[in-house]
Amino acid sequence: MNKVSPTLCLVLSLLIQGCDQYTHVMGTQAQFLPDTTKPSQLANARIILMQDDLSVAVEPTGSIGRVPINPAPTSPGALGIDVAVTGLMNLVIAGAEQAIQSSRAANADRESVALRGHGIGASFRNDLKSSFSNAIATSPWLKAASVEITQQKNPTLNTEHQSLLQLTVVYHLSPDASSLIVQGRLIYIKQGETKPDYGRFYTYFSAPVGSERDESAIAKWVLSDQALLRARLSEGLHELITMVNLDFLNPVTRPASVSTIAGYNPFTGNQDQWHGSILLDEKPRVIIRIANGNLLSVVT
Repeated sequence: MNKVSPTLCLVLSLLIQGCDQYTHVMGTQAQFLPDTTKPSQLANARIILMQDDLSVAVEPTGSIGRVPINPAPTSPGALGIDVAVTGLMNLVIAGAEQAIQSSRAANADRESVALRGHGIGASFRNDLKSSFSNAIATSPWLKAASVEITQQKNPTLNTEHQSLLQLTVVYHLSPDASSLIVQGRLIYIKQGETKPDYGRFYTYFSAPVGSERDESAIAKWVLSDQALLRARLSEGLHELITMVNLDFLNPVTRPASVSTIAGYNPFTGNQDQWHGSILLDEKPRVIIRIANGNLLSVVT
């Protein structure tokens, strides 16, 4: 089974919260506003979905919302440590972090066994392609002859003859299996260009499965022919495509209300708050555009 890249998971989670290191990917526009007075623009449309099946995410070291395993001190001198021994200390710390991460990966792989072999991955792949194609077909300004879906990590970005619309998608249970997470990264490169003209990240958090965590949570997810899991995957896909539509394909132009919402954040395991513009309020689920421009679908 192709595992979800922990690095990709971390990058996406960083972008949900905001991270200056990646702002060049996102562009500077607060909202995408296409020129609908011109004829529909043609684009090649592509989905990158590298995984074959659902899995439990491997929690990245020092992941968002959690205390880093070994926060770096401001300086060795501040702790009364001779500079000459800090190199050895760093090696020890790095080795400990690697061992912890390896243990997490082994646990995630073991817990993922119960999620495999039910046809969930194939169904999600087919539904994703169909849903994205249908959404593009309703766009007033963008058209695509077809949608390609690939497992290639870095396919060729060919924009010589047409623009390129690319959506990279990952889906996984949170590290404690409490929640389903579906995340997408969209980039749009205009014809003849080599860098994205626009980009956004979209994230769906499911409501928690209950009070259960880890193996107990997975057992609940897969009850009755994975009924709950399939329902949340369907909801997550619907919310992902809705966010793509509201933000890019058929962007909301009406003034959005600004608010602070609270909901379960599976990256932290807590009820967290997000401040931004409410694009869609279908209580209890809300789609919000947070400060860095990215969109989040969460139960409040």
